Parts: sequence; structure tokens; C-alpha cells
Amino acid sequence: MSSYGIGLTQLRKLAKIIGRNHTLAQMLWRSDIYDAKVIGLLIDEPKKLTVEMAERQVEELESGMLAHVFPSCDATLAKAECAVELAVRWTESGDAMRRRCGFLLLYEFSKDKKNKTLDDVFFLGYIAHIQAELQNEENWVRDAMSTALMVWVSAIRS
Repeated sequence: MSSYGIGLTQLRKLAKIIGRNHTLAQMLWRSDIYDAKVIGLLIDEPKKLTVEMAERQVEELESGMLAHVFPSCDATLAKAECAVELAVRWTESGDAMRRRCGFLLLYEFSKDKKNKTLDDVFFLGYIAHIQAELQNEENWVRDAMSTALMVWVSAIRS
């Protein structure tokens, strides 16, 4: 996969100019250019994302920043109706990429102060899971777990 080296801040600005567009997002996702894929993740329409689409996309992820942007960085997936279902399923998956994405989705949910459907009890269960599993995880899953945990701890303190 090639890249033009455009930073996420600039890609977000471009995505805002483009606006929501599911058809274009899907076309950009099929591109072999990292920057185009990221814009696709940012402009997709949450109401049009399905479990099947997300599962197909997670299968196509490679390690690195694309795997970070897909479930977090204010990308569309966390806003989709199926996102909580996917996060719960993926954190328990046998696939490391899915576990990484699951914990990054949880991180993204915890940043949303307007969403009152996921309460502290929901997140506290994952703190126990992280405590039990962190040392046994692959580094990139540990990174996602740690990222989620840091946000939750800082939210508790504030």
C-alpha cells in the first residue's frame, strides 16, 4: 500500500470538506492508497455501515496506523448502530486484529460524553478483563487495551 504522507489532521480537514458519502467511502476503501482509505473511513455514513461491512474491512486491515484509524480517531465505525455489538464480540475474539479493534472501539465510546447508554459498569467489566489478559496479549492489542484504560482512568479522576 502506498501513501502520500498526508497527516491525519489534514485528512480530517479534507473529509470534512467532502462530507458524508457512503458510495465514495467504499470506493476509497478499495484503493491501494493509505490516505484514500483513511478518508473513506472518515466520510462513510454510520447508518449505512453493517456488521458484514465492518467484518470485511477488519479482514482487510494490515498492522499499523490503518488498524488504529479504523475503529477510533473519530472514524465512522464507532458511530454505527452495530459498533457496540462489534466491540463486545471483537474483544473476545481469537483474532488479535479484532481484539485490537474491539478495545479501540471501547476507547472511542468512552470519549463520547453525550452517550449515556454505556455506563461505568459496562467499562469496569473491561478493566477487569484487561487486568487479567494484558500480560498475555500481543503488543498491538496491549497498546489498544492500555489506550482504553488510560482514558477510563482519566475520566474517573475528572
